[in-house]
Amino acid sequence: MSAFAAKAPTRALAKTVAPRRAAKSVKATRGVVAKAGGLGTPFTTWILQQEMEENIDGELAVVLSSISLACKQIASLVQRAGIAG
Repeated sequence: MSAFAAKAPTRALAKTVAPRRAAKSVKATRGVVAKAGGLGTPFTTWILQQEMEENIDGELAVVLSSISLACKQIASLVQRAGIAG
């Protein structure tokens, strides 16, 4: 049996499972955002709480954390930049 033949069923399964998992994450996130009551909660803390309560999965938590970090870095760079022209 070749190495490719062993991986083929896994790839086929991933193509069918991944879209379902993504749709589930989107639905879960919409529900979580709708019932989010902690307006003073830091975003990172909120993400961790939602992950512990299993409202969002680990992959979505990583994506949200990465976006949050990128926004903070951009804001810092913009604040330090001088006015040009």
